[in-house]
Amino acid sequence: MFNKKVFSPIACLIIGVMLVPKMAFAVTTADLLAQIQALQVQITKLQEQLTAQTGIPAKCAGITFARELNLGIVGSDVACLQVLLNQNAATRIAVSGPGSVGLETQKFGKLTKAAVIKFQNKYASEILTPDGLSSGNGIVSAKTRAKLNAILAALKKDSGDDTVDNNGPEGDLSVSLNSSPATGVKVYEGSSKVSVLGIKAVAADSDIRIVRVKLQFENVKPYNYLTKVYLYEGSSLLASSDLSSSTMSKSGSDYTIMLDGFTDKITKGSSKIFTVKVDGKDSISANLPQDIKITVPDGGVRGTDGAGLSKVSPSDPISRTCKVYEKGSTTDNASLVVSKSSDTLAARNVSAGSDGEAGRVELLIFNVKAVNGSVDVNGINNVVFGAASGKKAIYPETAYLFDSNDEEIASAEVGSDHKADFSDLSIHIGSGIKEIYTIKADYVDVLDSYTSVVTVYSGSNIDADNSDGDSLSSSEKTGSAASYAVTFYGDMPDFSMTNVTATKTPKTDTEPSILDATFTVKISALNKDIYIPKTAAFLVKRMKDNTTSTATTDGVESSYGKPANADESGNYYKIGSDSSATFTVNSNFNTEGWGKTTNYYDLRIVKIEWFSYVDNKLVKSTSGDLTDTFKSKKVLMP
Repeated sequence: MFNKKVFSPIACLIIGVMLVPKMAFAVTTADLLAQIQALQVQITKLQEQLTAQTGIPAKCAGITFARELNLGIVGSDVACLQVLLNQNAATRIAVSGPGSVGLETQKFGKLTKAAVIKFQNKYASEILTPDGLSSGNGIVSAKTRAKLNAILAALKKDSGDDTVDNNGPEGDLSVSLNSSPATGVKVYEGSSKVSVLGIKAVAADSDIRIVRVKLQFENVKPYNYLTKVYLYEGSSLLASSDLSSSTMSKSGSDYTIMLDGFTDKITKGSSKIFTVKVDGKDSISANLPQDIKITVPDGGVRGTDGAGLSKVSPSDPISRTCKVYEKGSTTDNASLVVSKSSDTLAARNVSAGSDGEAGRVELLIFNVKAVNGSVDVNGINNVVFGAASGKKAIYPETAYLFDSNDEEIASAEVGSDHKADFSDLSIHIGSGIKEIYTIKADYVDVLDSYTSVVTVYSGSNIDADNSDGDSLSSSEKTGSAASYAVTFYGDMPDFSMTNVTATKTPKTDTEPSILDATFTVKISALNKDIYIPKTAAFLVKRMKDNTTSTATTDGVESSYGKPANADESGNYYKIGSDSSATFTVNSNFNTEGWGKTTNYYDLRIVKIEWFSYVDNKLVKSTSGDLTDTFKSKKVLMP
């Protein structure tokens, strides 16, 4: 819908232009032309405001490319075509004068044809390749129209859930380098959609609509090694471009490509991860391997905030370097990668009960992926069992290996060196396939507080062959996976969080931001009475961006009261044997006197203190390692 705030001043300007002839006797022709040019500039600015509010350029409102366009054609669809071509420096019609940004016309002339050819070459794989063409011809035929309509559709996506409230407050866009993919990713000749760079974008104070990402390739001609670049958000393809001398701009020894023609909304207070992917050239004549550094330069990511204002980030360049290799045979290039699965259970407590035994405790879920060829895994050896840093260790008697269907495929005794070998395996993993495995273990004689962790290493510790039966070298087996700490108790209560809520009081000019979290924690006494201190039993910390090392009690206050099903006993709440009580723990994090960088925070219960009678004496115990289990949602602070 046309915005009334923009329509009214445009209408007034048009009426003003219509009235000019009546007072022509008072001005010269030059003066009149100057007035018209000034009015044109104001109209252009108002059209830009409309574009920011609707996501659709004003000259493209209601336009769908349905007819063939070529030299001499006149119409509103030509004006829209020129606007879309002008959105990218690589396809721009003119720097100044008719056809330049803000001065688009309805006539398809030679400059427009030249820009269409650049556009067709930029999107060659979608426009030219399907028809067997190698270069653009400047005629807006079916394939070219389809791409233009797709760009319009992406712009029109600003409706429903993707609408940014342009009457809202100004926002802020913050862009940083995502941890994945890491630097050094291998790109082989002929490979497709290899992830090489991750971009984390955070929207603060308002929704942000991302509309452009600029990429810079440093000190190398990327199209000598790569054929295409893509921008994804999750599994959704946002934009792509062929890499060639006609689609990239050159500055010194650096080459730049603009990925645009899309919109993707980041909701206020949340973030998204954008991934850059590339295709390897089928046959590379240059020397290999070759390092290629891909950079998002200063201001390389552009978005629009809730007030319709343009926002750019990062303030400092972010980059990753990938390495292009010769394809060779898939057998020769076969390799194996080990990594920890995101489904691995977080640090937690396990009760071994009064008999001190805990059977088949799940410790670690890990991935084994075959890359550039299939592999056969014969053994996973030297699986190491240990303890968390500074903790007393307990080692299992027997370890088990389970597949993704939770079927046991191997077992092994844990030796005096605290290692286990899963040998005589017969695991086949197809090229590009990731298999998932789980390690569980039996523990006995758990009479005190102990911790246990397990680590799977690759390299010489995994026995694997390629499809020719040749053993993979240590350098062809990379990665590792380590579990979180499991803390065992001989006899302890059962702790579980049945609910958690988190709310933020927005920061104002006079008041700080406050994050309030309410934890509902159920404590079940097993086999004996349990005593919970009336104060300071629950240690709550704030944590920045899910990083354990940042956990602190600074600015955090917590309180709780007497729960139902618990009796008061001096300075404690008593929970009778084989019964339960539910505590409501209220915590808040106050940013008064903050002055810190904006980031995501959550509140977490990291320890719970409890007492029980041992030899007629009340003895304190601490249940730690609760960090990743008893936590609130993340909130952008301050």
